[in-house]
Amino acid sequence: MTQFQGGAVTEWGKVAFDDLPWADVDGHDEATNSPTRGRGSFARAMRAVALAKEAGIPLRVMQVLTRSTADTATEFYDHFAAIGCSPGFFMVK
Repeated sequence: MTQFQGGAVTEWGKVAFDDLPWADVDGHDEATNSPTRGRGSFARAMRAVALAKEAGIPLRVMQVLTRSTADTATEFYDHFAAIGCSPGFFMVK
């Protein structure tokens, strides 16, 4: 499994993965992602997702569900499915 913090990726090279890489994103928009990952982290993560798509690298996403985001799992799934990310998993915190 290859896992990365979405905001840490600035460029994708040609890399061989043993499995689909995972992006840790804790919300489907800035408001739901920021409390866990920090302000601006959603935009950085989405940039990493876009770079992966441009490089032809398929991604899975995962979300840490907290008390404040537990009711957003459906929106999270729908958002990332709509932009071509494979469903990953949810962790409950």
